Amino acid sequence: MSDIKEHSSARLLVEGNDDFHVVHNLCSTFSVDVRNRENKRGGQFSIKDCKGITNLLPMIPIELELLDVIGIIIDADNDSNTNWAAVRNVFKKEGYDLPEKLDSNGCICETKGNKIGVWIMPNNNEKGMLENFIAMLIDENDTLLPKAEQIVAEIEKENLQKYKDTYHPKALIYTWLAWQESPGTPMGQAITKKYLNPENKEICDRFVNWINQLFIENRDKPY
Repeated sequence: MSDIKEHSSARLLVEGNDDFHVVHNLCSTFSVDVRNRENKRGGQFSIKDCKGITNLLPMIPIELELLDVIGIIIDADNDSNTNWAAVRNVFKKEGYDLPEKLDSNGCICETKGNKIGVWIMPNNNEKGMLENFIAMLIDENDTLLPKAEQIVAEIEKENLQKYKDTYHPKALIYTWLAWQESPGTPMGQAITKKYLNPENKEICDRFVNWINQLFIENRDKPY
């Protein structure tokens, strides 16, 4: 590993644009010191949109050369264990031994001079994706979500949908978002517009704690 690290030596790698904006806006909501996305200054860490997991995984060895702290967020899709194994294998090839089992609060470990964190959406132990996580931030008494669930279920029962089965969570969330005050608001903006309520949500508490433990706690200087 190179002894020369770039100035921004703490970074979170995410799969896509939605992940990027959701994480940024959650950090803003909970006053987590993330690098400003407009002027790219300040903050304890930056976020990088890797434009897909097929691009993210090959970036890990490169980022390990540059970073002191590296975080990774990917979707579980059909099986969180399979995608966790894929991440572990990339690190193993670089000489990093991550735990065999992913903790429900996310992985954080320090090895070979690096601090490494992994979170698999939605909650580290269930299949799903970012949209499943977002659904957990909808108020329990929300009246539109049951209607959205009903409509999507009816369409799928009649086989009218064009999307594949694994995209059910996407169809549900985007249907729900289409009925908000500003129809079609992206998930990240839905946080700032208060359509979603991350406050006092157990899954959000765990996620923000993971971010803080990985990037903020025990840091003696900004990166």
